[in-house]
Amino acid sequence: QVLNLPIQGPAFHLLALSMNMIQAEIDRQKLKSLLALQIHDCMLPDMVLDELQHFMDLCYDVMTRRVKQVWDWIDVPLEAEFDLVPPGRSWYDKKLWVKRNGVWGPADPVTWKELSV
Repeated sequence: QVLNLPIQGPAFHLLALSMNMIQAEIDRQKLKSLLALQIHDCMLPDMVLDELQHFMDLCYDVMTRRVKQVWDWIDVPLEAEFDLVPPGRSWYDKKLWVKRNGVWGPADPVTWKELSV
């Protein structure tokens, strides 16, 4: 616990700041997607499929770049990972998504080929 505490506290505040900034952008841009809840170190949005690419770009930008503009004491590169669940499916079906050639899609090359973006 002693080793985890110095990381866990700032990580939570980073997540909270990110959620506030993303929600402000959702409101400003009048997006239909929403931040549903937060569990541990994860944000759980409910994304509208038509907004998926834009919403993921927004989240990634906020979580890896914009928060560093607010808190200039962060001097390490930040990364964000995305696991997506297809509509109507359970968390068992979630897949890691990555950005390739400017488009977000499943990290698994087989799934990527099957995806019509």
